[in-house]
Amino acid sequence: MDYHPNSLWKSWVKPLLTSSLLLCVLGDKAVLSQTTLQPFSSSAQTQTGKPSSSPHANKPAPQESTEEAPAPIRTPDPRKVTIPEAKPTTPSPAVKVKPADQPVQAQPTPKSGTTPKAVKTPPASAPPTVKKGNEPQQALIHLRQGLEKYGQGNFKAAVADYSKAIQLHEDYALAYLNRGYAHRILGNNSSAIADYTKVIQLNPPKVELTKIYLNRGLAFAATNDYKAAINDYNQVLQKDTNNAEAYLNRGRAHAATRNHAAAIQDFGQVLKLNPKSALAFFNRGVARARVGDHSTAIADYTAALKTDPTYIAAVYNRGIAHLNQGDHPAAVTDFTASIQMDAKYTAAYKNRGMAHLKAGNPQSAIADFTQAITLNANDVSAYYNRGIAYGAVGQDEAAIADYNQVLTLDPKYTVAYTNRGNIYFTQGKHAEALQAYTQAIKLAPNSSATAYNNRALLQAILGQREPALSDYQQAAKIYQKQGLSQDYQRLQPLIKELKNKINKQKGQQSN
Repeated sequence: MDYHPNSLWKSWVKPLLTSSLLLCVLGDKAVLSQTTLQPFSSSAQTQTGKPSSSPHANKPAPQESTEEAPAPIRTPDPRKVTIPEAKPTTPSPAVKVKPADQPVQAQPTPKSGTTPKAVKTPPASAPPTVKKGNEPQQALIHLRQGLEKYGQGNFKAAVADYSKAIQLHEDYALAYLNRGYAHRILGNNSSAIADYTKVIQLNPPKVELTKIYLNRGLAFAATNDYKAAINDYNQVLQKDTNNAEAYLNRGRAHAATRNHAAAIQDFGQVLKLNPKSALAFFNRGVARARVGDHSTAIADYTAALKTDPTYIAAVYNRGIAHLNQGDHPAAVTDFTASIQMDAKYTAAYKNRGMAHLKAGNPQSAIADFTQAITLNANDVSAYYNRGIAYGAVGQDEAAIADYNQVLTLDPKYTVAYTNRGNIYFTQGKHAEALQAYTQAIKLAPNSSATAYNNRALLQAILGQREPALSDYQQAAKIYQKQGLSQDYQRLQPLIKELKNKINKQKGQQSN
C-alpha cells in the first residue's frame, strides 16, 4: 500500500532519523550505513506494519594518517620529524672536514628538525694534488673557510667557498664532497646528487664510496626518486652486507613505493643487526599497519617504546592501530598519552575524539574536536567530525554551524553537504535537504552514492517516484562500482518496486 507523505513523515521517518548512527572509519571519505530504505516496499514493513527506513549519513572523516618515519619519506601528518643522514666521509686532517649530519640511527621525534652538530671523524685522504697553473694554496684556503662556515651553521656561505675551491681545481674531490653535505642540509638535493656523483666518478683514494652512495641515496629519496635511491642502497649492500643504515633507508624507499613486504623484510634485517633499534621497530610497524596487520604493528610500536619510552610517534601510531581494530579504550589511552607528551598534538585530540565518538561518547568527542579547533581554527576535519558529534546528541543547529564552517573552509567538501541535508531532512525542511543533496551530487556525481540514496528516499516520500527511481539506480551503480555489494543488493528490491509502481500508475493513466 502507499503512504501519504505527511503521515509517513510523522509516523515513522522522523523518529527513525533521530535514532543513533552506526559509526566506523572506512578509507578517506567513509560513508555511514543505516537501515535499508524501502518506503514503498511491502517487504520492508516491520511487525507494526510500517516501513522501517531512514536516510544514510556520512561517517566521521577518517583518522589522521599514521605518523611516518623520518625523511626521506615525508609524513602526511603536518608535524615534522628530524631529518637523519648517513655519516659522511671526511677529508684529510689538514683541512679538518666535519660531517654534515648525525647518523641515520639517531632516534626521530615528531618535532621540527634541527641542524645537526658537526663532529670530527678519521681522515679520508690527503689533500689532492693540483694541476699545473692552478693555485692549490688558494683552493685549500677556500676549502678551510668553507669548513669553518659550515661549522658555524652558515651553509650558504660554505657552499660559496667550496665552489671557489672547485673553480680553482675542477677535480677537487674533497670540495665536491663537502659541498654535497652542505647542499643536502640546505635542501638542495639535486645539487647534492650532482656533487656526490662527481665524487663517485673521481673515486678519490681512501674515501669510502659506500658512504657516498648512502648519502646520494638519501638525496634521491628526498626528491621522490625512490628507484634511484634503492639502486644506491643496493650498491652499499653489495659491498657491506651488514650496513644497517642501508637496510633502513632501503626499507623506507620500498615503503614509499608501497612495496611493504620488501620494506618489512629490510626493517627485519636492521633488527637482526641491531635488536634494540626503536627506529626499525617503528618503521616496520608503519609498514605492517599499511597492509592491515594491526596486531603485529601494535607489537612493533610497543617494542619501540620499550627501547625509547618517549617515542611519541610510536604511542600515537599504536593508538591508530587500536582504533582500526575497534579497541576504543586502548586507543583513547594511547592518544591521551600522546597528548600528555605534547599538549598541542592536534592529531591526537582529533583521533581521541574519533575513538570517543565510535565508543558512543559524543560529549567527550565534542570536547576533543573543540580542542583541536582551538589549536587550529582552520582544521576542516575537526569541524566536520564535531558536526557529527553534535548531531549525535541532538544539537542540530550546532551541527549545521559546523558543516557550514567546513564548507566555508572547503567548498568542495561533498560529505558536509550530505550531512547537512540529513539534518534538514530530520527537521522536515525538504527543500533545503534536496538542495544540499543536489549540491553534493553536483560536486561528485560519480561517487556520491549516499547523496543519491537520500535524495531518492526524500523524493519517494514526496511522491516523486520517477526521480527517486533514477537516483536509486545511480546509487546502485556507484555501490557496485565501489564493490559495496551489500548496499547494491539492498537497493534492488526498491528499484524493482518503484518500477512496478510507476508502470502501474502509467497503466491507470492510460485507461
